[in-house]
Amino acid sequence: MKWLAFLLIIPLLYLVTQYWTIVLATLITSLAILLLSKAVYRFGFIGRKLKAIRQGKVLQIRSQNQYSIPLEVIPQQQEVKKTLYKIPINYKKSSWLIKSVTPQLTKEGISFKVFAHELNQVKIVQKRSKDSTFDLMQKISIPIQEVISKIEPQITEFNEQIDKLEELRSLAASSEVYHQQAEVYARAIAQITDLVKNAEELKRECLKFVRENLIGAELAKYNPEQLPEVTQKIEFEAKYKAINQKYELLREEVKAYFELRKASQI
Repeated sequence: MKWLAFLLIIPLLYLVTQYWTIVLATLITSLAILLLSKAVYRFGFIGRKLKAIRQGKVLQIRSQNQYSIPLEVIPQQQEVKKTLYKIPINYKKSSWLIKSVTPQLTKEGISFKVFAHELNQVKIVQKRSKDSTFDLMQKISIPIQEVISKIEPQITEFNEQIDKLEELRSLAASSEVYHQQAEVYARAIAQITDLVKNAEELKRECLKFVRENLIGAELAKYNPEQLPEVTQKIEFEAKYKAINQKYELLREEVKAYFELRKASQI
């Protein structure tokens, strides 16, 4: 009887061994397919979509069915806990929050409505024929991105520098030893103030261009002859280029000035 039981156990052990081998092979294959598919999706479709958003392509918010202008891509990490064949699997999932904006006309000027959506809640809009709203958003996207993402942060930074330099100028002026340094800080304040004025002028020109196009699009709903002409964009670009060149030149002069001052103090 013992030999008979032993003979019965051997095939059973063989079947169990074979079963777990199949399970293990299936598990490894499933994991490999999962990781490969995620990699293809991440570096393929998602990569192209993120690149288009960073290039400033006009977006469409799916839930609201409206166009929006991208401002920023914010990477995020999310902890994910799953089980596969009763085996716990923990990993971090990458996601992206897309910050975008839509301009709105007001009596005094324009306002901006800011949105924040997950990547899968927005889509890239391709060129559409006879879609005046898309054409409008595409035309004003660069000036809006310039104002919100570049000019306004620089104005804030310059004003903070002016406040700090003003504190230092006041300290120097109240000192018997360092009072001559007050004039140096006063010159620096004057230079940065000129930068702020030029940045503000750039901002006004950009917002003026955006508002005129919004007005033109609104009027065109009732009178198609009122659509903004191509010459308006050419004039804006020429004026913007001239102001921007002056602004960049001033910024380089201020940068060189501070680098020289820093070197002289070493």
